Formats: sequence, structure tokens, C-alpha cells
Amino acid sequence: MHQIENIFKFLPTQCLRCRCMQVSPIRNICSPCYAEIPRIQSGCKRCGIPTLLPVSACGQCLNSKRHVEQSFIPCSYRSPVDVWLRELKDRRDFETLPVLSQLLYDSLKEGRNRRPDIILPIPIHRSRRIIRGYNQTELLADMLSELMEIPVNHKILLRSRSVTSQRKLSRSARIRNQKNSFCLKNIDCIQGKRILLVDDIVTTGSTVTQAAEALRDGGAKSIVLTAVARTPELTSR
Repeated sequence: MHQIENIFKFLPTQCLRCRCMQVSPIRNICSPCYAEIPRIQSGCKRCGIPTLLPVSACGQCLNSKRHVEQSFIPCSYRSPVDVWLRELKDRRDFETLPVLSQLLYDSLKEGRNRRPDIILPIPIHRSRRIIRGYNQTELLADMLSELMEIPVNHKILLRSRSVTSQRKLSRSARIRNQKNSFCLKNIDCIQGKRILLVDDIVTTGSTVTQAAEALRDGGAKSIVLTAVARTPELTSR
């Protein structure tokens, strides 16, 4: 299998941005286009929200209990990353996966964080999986696992109940919607371990907060988050 994958590395692919055909270190994007993807230049170390200058904790992180020690979020939710994430989630466009997972990997590598013991994707409820057929965050976590050579597990962090789609909810409604929505299985696999939590998009952080709380309660030693993009902060109404 690895021999076949190595052969594909030397075959040209079409760049998602400029549509040129090229052999590139990252599949489906040429090196110049990858370098031009807008990145978050500075942000809160704990939640990843963009800030004018790098800060160890923003006002919200200082005023609330955070179970995530550090966040690595390379991009804002804008073109072309927002288009790629929507296409992955809603249109089964898996050609975006190598690019999005590389963004996660590079962000973690630049941050020089301590190496995690295990990678856990943010899960979706089984009813949503039946409708969609897959969880895009699991696909990102799987590719990141290969890049980092760290095991990934889909069966530890689970959804305990279905939640309403959050796309049109306010900040306060999102927090209420996610309350107590996660549970753990095989809890011994995370006790005393450093966890890398993977998500695709972070908006208010309510999903991540609830997932991290469940992991902390289960005995995780530390929790670090990586996500592809962070959206603009919502109002509380």
C-alpha cells in the first residue's frame, strides 16, 4: 500500500487554486498557492481567536474556565479555506483533505508543542453520520495521524446526544446547545495522556469546551486543540 502511495507522489495533480497541473510536495495544490493561503498572524494562545498582538490568554479565556491548554488554528474562515471546508463537509470533495491536513500539521510544527500521545477527532452524532455518510473531522484527524505518526482513535470521544445545527445560532445559543453533549468510552485509553483534539472550524469554542471538559473529567493529562479555521466572533444575543 505504501509503495502505491509513493508512486502517486510523483504524479502531477491539479492545484485547487490556480488549476495548474504540477508535481508538488502537497497533493492538489502547488507550492506558490499553498504559500499564499491567508494565515492568522497572531492570536490567543489558548483559544486561537485572532488578536492584534500574540497573547497568552484573551479576555474571554481569562474570565472563563478553559480545559484546552493551547490552540493551533492556522487560518481565518475566509477564502479559499472557507470554500474548501464547505466542499469537504457538504459536497464530499475529498481532494481538499491533503491541503487542509497539511495546514494543521504545519501549524503544530511551528508551535513546537509537546508531542501528544493520541489524536481524537470531534465526533458527530450517529444520526448525522447516517445522513452525511462520514465525519469530515475524522478524515482530517486520520491524515494528520499519518503526517505526525501518532495514533488516532474514533471510539473514545462520542456524542451522547444529537444537537441542533449551529450555523445560525448565536453565541449563547451555541453554548446551551452543546451542554453535556459528549461522553467517553474506553476511558482508560486517555487517563494520564496528552490529547490532541481535532476540529475543522471553531466559532465560539462551545463544542471544543464541552469535549475538553469530558476529557478532563475522564483523566486526560492535557488537551491541545488544532482546527483548520476560526470564524469571526459572534455576539451573545
